Amino acid sequence: MDDDLPDFEHVELIDLPEAISDAEIMRNRQLEPKNIEMANAELLCHAGDVSGATAQITRLLQTGTHVQSLQFCLLGAILSGSEDLVRMLLGAGVPASMVNEQAAIKQKSLPMLSLFLQHGWDINEEEAWCLPSLLSCAVATDPDESLISWFLSNGADPNAKSGRTSDDAEDVVQLVLERCRPDLNKIQYKDEPFSYGVRKVVGLGTALHEATRRGHPGIVHMLIRKGTDVSIRDSRGNTALEVAVLYENHAAVALLQNAEKVSLAKI
Repeated sequence: MDDDLPDFEHVELIDLPEAISDAEIMRNRQLEPKNIEMANAELLCHAGDVSGATAQITRLLQTGTHVQSLQFCLLGAILSGSEDLVRMLLGAGVPASMVNEQAAIKQKSLPMLSLFLQHGWDINEEEAWCLPSLLSCAVATDPDESLISWFLSNGADPNAKSGRTSDDAEDVVQLVLERCRPDLNKIQYKDEPFSYGVRKVVGLGTALHEATRRGHPGIVHMLIRKGTDVSIRDSRGNTALEVAVLYENHAAVALLQNAEKVSLAKI
């Protein structure tokens, strides 16, 4: 199987800068404002001053400021928790970016997310190339049932790929299984030829393969009970049991061995 591995050129690793919060971004913009009038508008939005911000933004638009330039006003309004300001800005034509949508997710503001939907947000749009939609961001943001339920009830794709490994992963998977009834035997990326071709070398399989690889015996048990076919092989030719043995996930090994015995007994 090693013959399938591609050759990669050596590259020098660089230190990545530390991520800064949305609030820090807003504060930094106030330290060195390029446009005083715009800086005032952003400050008023971040403070949640509906009347002051509305008046200032109206003046900016009347003097020729393009709505695209008001992105940070929208971010400030989201951080302030002001639905009225968010509604006003979206109504004025300010486009919602992924940064703004992510900020609303972090705020767990369902009304703001609903406003984005009303103004044309595609809930299943990929965050970036090779990154899933914002459902994965919702799952990774210390989620509660109401946030995930909102996404699912508004058409979010439950097959969005995510690297979540937190302790509440079982609750999230249970919720997805109950609300969406996904195809549990589907091979990841199988219906996306380019993505599958790029990633198949790492061993793309079903949700059961992934739960086994990541060491979630509770999810493994859940998926087996829901009828996942334990005999399916991933793109490297391994069953979920073989993946469990490879990754030394002993609890998953025991569960899958028993499931295979039950499956054989039915033949």
